[in-house]
Parts: sequence; structure tokens; C-alpha cells
Amino acid sequence: VGAAASDYAGTVARAAAPRGALTVSEIDIAEAPDTVVNLAVEDGRVVFDVNRDVAERSGLQLGARLLKAARAVYGRGRGQP
Repeated sequence: VGAAASDYAGTVARAAAPRGALTVSEIDIAEAPDTVVNLAVEDGRVVFDVNRDVAERSGLQLGARLLKAARAVYGRGRGQP
């Protein structure tokens, strides 16, 4: 979900979750708490945050390498979006 569609990000993510879809947005995780991966640009580099709770509700398992590469991991007692 792109930044231009930020008003619809939650709706899209909630609709996709029961289908096991990996939802990715470029909207701040606080504004799109129902997406699994949120992309951002920081110091000229693309970084991403991961929401494990949303992934779990979608039936997705995230690998340790993905979680280690994330700028921040939310859910399961870690941080709050």
C-alpha cells in the first residue's frame, strides 16, 4: 500500500489478512498498524519494520533472518506500533 493510499491502508490490510497475504506498506507503522511490513527511507537507505502479531494473525511465519534485518520488530511483547 503506497503513501498515496494511506487512508485505505487499514481497510486493505484487514481484508487481506484472513487470506494469508503478506501486506507491505510505505506508511509509518503507527498509521498502518494492520500491515506486516512497513518500508521507510532512512539516511538514504530503505529500511523496514515488522509487526509479528499481524503476521501471526494472517497465518504467516517470518524467518529469523528477516526479523534480524528489520529496523524494528513489533508484537509478541516487543515494542508497540
